[in-house]
Amino acid sequence: MMNDNPLFSVLIANYNNGKYLMEAINSVYAQTYTNWEIILVDDASTDNFKEIYKKLEKDAIKL
Repeated sequence: MMNDNPLFSVLIANYNNGKYLMEAINSVYAQTYTNWEIILVDDASTDNFKEIYKKLEKDAIKL
C-alpha cells in the first residue's frame, strides 16, 4: 500500500546566503502540505548563518 502522506525533504544548500535563508525557510512553512523536513547544508559560511541556524534549532524543539 502506498503512503498517502509521504515525508517530503527540502534540501537547502547554503554558502554566505544568510540574508536569503529565512525567506527560503518561510516559503516551506507557507506550503499547504505539512509532512516535510528541512535539511540545511552549509559549506563553512562566514556570514550570519550560524546565528540563524541556532535560532531555528531552538524553534524546532518547540514544534
